[in-house]
Amino acid sequence: MAINFDALPNDRPFAVIPKGRYLAKVEDAQMKTPKDTSKPDYLNLKYTLTDVSGKKVGTLFDIIAESDKALMQYKLKRFLRATELNFTGSFELTDVKKVVIGKEFVVDVKVDSQEGQQDRSVVDVYTGEIY
Repeated sequence: MAINFDALPNDRPFAVIPKGRYLAKVEDAQMKTPKDTSKPDYLNLKYTLTDVSGKKVGTLFDIIAESDKALMQYKLKRFLRATELNFTGSFELTDVKKVVIGKEFVVDVKVDSQEGQQDRSVVDVYTGEIY
């Protein structure tokens, strides 16, 4: 197969998405088991992000885990409201996985910097309304 040099990208494909608010569309949702098997499975979500002008700015991965911590429970509630999933009573995260593909909502994003690691874009749970 010939490679067209003129068609090769000029920009790095995995650039960090700047802090801000974006339109997100759920492209994939999978239940995963953490490396530490004493912890519960989690919902791993993949979003395509678009800015206010309609330009796609990249992909963002997000995790929603079952937890008794207030911040994680609040994050789950905001996600369910943003995606208009009106669950009542008890449900499992795997139930969310089945109905969330294609849902669109607004998400707050920030850049996470940790020493010794490459900067990455993450859902901002401390600013705005998260979703």
